[in-house]
Amino acid sequence: MKNLRLLLYILMFLSPMMLFGQKTVGDKLYNEGLALQKQYGKSKQQAAILKFKAAKVAYAKTKENVEENTAKCDKQIKKCEQTIKRLQPVSTDKKMADTAVSVQSQKEVKERQKEEKRVEIQLFVEPSRLDFKAKPKSGFKQDVKVTCNVEEWSVVSQPDWITVYTANGKIAVEASSNDGSENRSGLITVRAGDKVAQIIVNQDKKNWKDKVKGFIKNENS
Repeated sequence: MKNLRLLLYILMFLSPMMLFGQKTVGDKLYNEGLALQKQYGKSKQQAAILKFKAAKVAYAKTKENVEENTAKCDKQIKKCEQTIKRLQPVSTDKKMADTAVSVQSQKEVKERQKEEKRVEIQLFVEPSRLDFKAKPKSGFKQDVKVTCNVEEWSVVSQPDWITVYTANGKIAVEASSNDGSENRSGLITVRAGDKVAQIIVNQDKKNWKDKVKGFIKNENS
């Protein structure tokens, strides 16, 4: 009985010392990990991670504030892993990929800037008015010069009594005979992008001389 009491007394005395010792081990390992963490180099960070993991085991044995101590060790481990990641050399493939992305981005920027700075289209016609007799000579044409700072221009509309030919930056206009009793007019429309230029075309009606000539020709035929 006396020996049992002595054993219990010894255990009661040693238990706090054991717990205190284990807690001290955990703190010691944690502090050693912090010291390694502050040093530069991948190997130092890996060694710090091992210290923090060992500290977690020591803290778990104390069964006091285990969750809090484990959390602080995990936090430092994460910091070490992030540092290691930053220290990793960039692979050649990644460098090439980054370079390709950079070149593509620069190209897109240049294309966008080019689009934004695109020269405004200029379109002019000269003359802007043409006058035809009622019965022009066969094959008679009048030329209109087209001045435009882009190549893509075209005639988009014209009167049905007008024939238009385009070549070498100009328009050749031919009118059919006006057999009506009234003067007539129409518009030739030239377009380049969002710009439009128009040419007014006028044609006289038949005068009495034309009518007489036409009558005589019909009588003789």
